[in-house]
Amino acid sequence: MTAAEMAQVMIAFDNGDKVQVKYGDAYPWQNIHSPEWDWIHNDYRIAPKPSHEKYRPFTAEEFKPHRDRWVRSSLGKSSDKAVNRILAVLTDGLSTKAGNFTFEDAVEYLVFDDTGEPCGVEEA
Repeated sequence: MTAAEMAQVMIAFDNGDKVQVKYGDAYPWQNIHSPEWDWIHNDYRIAPKPSHEKYRPFTAEEFKPHRDRWVRSSLGKSSDKAVNRILAVLTDGLSTKAGNFTFEDAVEYLVFDDTGEPCGVEEA
């Protein structure tokens, strides 16, 4: 990757675009919130826009009917994806045994275990 390409990724992050990191060849691309910009050991890119149906984050009220469902990570290998019961619905997100997720993070990082759909509201 050239210095200009690296700068383009960092500028995009600074402008609010989502960025992904790849920790070596054995790992998949992952979204990252606070990159360390270790270009020697990691690769970075602007996160691609999903081509499938678009989902937006739930509101707390919209999420209430889903509070008894189970979720799992949408990242990584299927063998790494622990299934978690939703423990509580918070004003700005949800709580699982794996931790708390804002509704914005949930739509990006979690899927419902029973359907595989993103944890969000499908937009028309």
